[in-house]
Amino acid sequence: MDSPKLVVLDVGHGSSAVLHDTRGVVVIDAGLRSTLDDYLQSSRTTDVVALLISHSDADHLAGASNVLLSEYIRVSAVYLNPDSDKASVAFLAFRRALAASRERNGTAVFTQLTSTTGKTISVGDATIEVLAPGISLATAGNGGTDLKGRRIKPNTMSAVVRISLRERHVALLTGDMDETALEHFLEENKDVTAEVLVFPHHGGLPGPGDPKVFATSLAKAVNPDVILFSTGRGKKNVNPHPDIVAALIEACPAAHIGCTQLSTQCSANAPTAGKHLSSLPSAGAGAGKCCMGTIEIDIGSSKNFLPVLNEHLEFVKKSVPTALCLQKTRSEPV
Repeated sequence: MDSPKLVVLDVGHGSSAVLHDTRGVVVIDAGLRSTLDDYLQSSRTTDVVALLISHSDADHLAGASNVLLSEYIRVSAVYLNPDSDKASVAFLAFRRALAASRERNGTAVFTQLTSTTGKTISVGDATIEVLAPGISLATAGNGGTDLKGRRIKPNTMSAVVRISLRERHVALLTGDMDETALEHFLEENKDVTAEVLVFPHHGGLPGPGDPKVFATSLAKAVNPDVILFSTGRGKKNVNPHPDIVAALIEACPAAHIGCTQLSTQCSANAPTAGKHLSSLPSAGAGAGKCCMGTIEIDIGSSKNFLPVLNEHLEFVKKSVPTALCLQKTRSEPV
């Protein structure tokens, strides 16, 4: 591959991203179902250098079981933080698949995905930094308390990773970061800027506090050109929260905002998908649920997006005039 690219998959409600670089592939989270497996096979990926699982919720790891058990794909290493409280069917299936992959392919397992590891993952020109959880949370872990006595939950321990290309901070993937995690994150990192922000928790409420304060604090610290929500469309999937989108528009008025699938908060009816969509595997494509669908970002010498940002914006203006991202006039995307 001549130039690195980052693919943010439309996995419905969940998260999964794939970094393709000159010397290999890294997967960050795996979504719920088979979209990741479908994408890796369609892209003819047979070797995954590293699979990073931000935390143990099913919508971030369930799809990894298919990949780990695949006859066509070898995963060299898996990084995750332990979670002794998690006993879900999806997490148990993942652990069994991981054991099978270790036996069959010699997959290495690293039970730490925190900023305290002191190293970056590189498969070519791009690097992946783990910016959170930091030492204060990592020394207690899920189920413990931070130094202010607040309980640490799986979302608090969700790993935050940043992908950079030389001096450019390209993308920040925030998993399901909650309010406590954000406070620690901003205290422990001097620079968290990135051109693309994949917003935490699919745009859902980050905790009992004010979602506008949460969104504003994160957005101003990251200062992104593009803000993405990896979310599904359905009766139970009502993300992103309107207050969060409103806060983002105010904090970053020139940023392009997009969702993988069209939120029911934006339109009760899903319009026919526009020509802006890419042909990459996308969980919402068959049912006409996509807004941006699966997103491919060329992070090489130039920053190009598929779908093209201007074309996506025109689709929203024409087909979804009630969309949250159009609440008030914004500058055209960069």
